[in-house]
Amino acid sequence: RDAGGSMSEEMLPVDPRTDFYPLCIVWSPIPCLTWFLPIVGHLGIVTSDGIVNDFAGPYYIHKSRNKTGFGNITKYWCIDPKKDLKLLSPGANEIEAWDREVGKASCAYEGMSHNLITNNCHAHVAMALNQVRTMLPAEIQRTLISCSSILGTSPFGILPS
Repeated sequence: RDAGGSMSEEMLPVDPRTDFYPLCIVWSPIPCLTWFLPIVGHLGIVTSDGIVNDFAGPYYIHKSRNKTGFGNITKYWCIDPKKDLKLLSPGANEIEAWDREVGKASCAYEGMSHNLITNNCHAHVAMALNQVRTMLPAEIQRTLISCSSILGTSPFGILPS
């Protein structure tokens, strides 16, 4: 969304009622773990056609239209390709670049082992954001990639319960 709250013409509309989150970073709770540690959760990154890609376990990228590998999406943050992405190739299509780099990050992580602390879903999302040269303010990038993104001050849209 832009400063006035409206979405760019290029962006597809997010629709939480149908669990459609194109060009978003999404979060879901991890059963049992999030109940006891509310700041811990699972991140995914969504292509322009609404497919959630998330590193859900060793050598496994979960791909789904409406969920992460741990269940329903409960928080999301939209990327505006025109404002938030800086492409290396002038004149390149931002949405195509987003999808390509999400795919590359997912392919890379399909060949990796998973661990809870360092090589996890947050690292997968960070790799995709770095590859597409996301031009988000540094504080927002830190918030998205750290556990503090789950607190009430996060830039994620919070879905009603």
